Amino acid sequence: MNIINSFSLCKLAQISTLGIMSLTVITNVSANQLIPLESYWSKQRGDNVTCGTEKCHQAVLNTGGYRYLRVEGCAANAQVPGTIPLVLYWHSGRKDNVTVASSKSRAEQVNTGGYRYVRVEGYIYKQQQKGTVPLKLYWYAKRSDNATVASEEGIADQENTKGMSFIRTEGYVYPASNCM
Repeated sequence: MNIINSFSLCKLAQISTLGIMSLTVITNVSANQLIPLESYWSKQRGDNVTCGTEKCHQAVLNTGGYRYLRVEGCAANAQVPGTIPLVLYWHSGRKDNVTVASSKSRAEQVNTGGYRYVRVEGYIYKQQQKGTVPLKLYWYAKRSDNATVASEEGIADQENTKGMSFIRTEGYVYPASNCM
């Protein structure tokens, strides 16, 4: 009887553990929830910006001579388990947009002075999930410009720009091919 009870308790413990683990599994975003994160560049302002909302797309196309570059990746259009907001900030003195998600980057924008919250542009994973790629933040001190990119081309552009420095990974997005 002790062997049976021990076996039963062991199975019960395994089932309980599996149940708890299944509660923490992050669900992937469905294809109809994905929105493109598009990057734009303004030579006039020396500013990169990454947009996920229609409001952002319209704002950059109507001001400062921005031109569309590419889709950097795909974010969720609503918060799902495991995602964090991807937030757009604007600095009027520097004429700099920055789109960030990590708590450290968001705090830096607020504490730097001059950056103000604009809106949430989408939701990205805080931790890497199957099929996602890093969304990376870069800084170019000479022109006070931030760039947030995930595509191979976007990363290569930043890595090949003399004076551009990698700051950190903001989170994780699906590759551009998932939402194009």
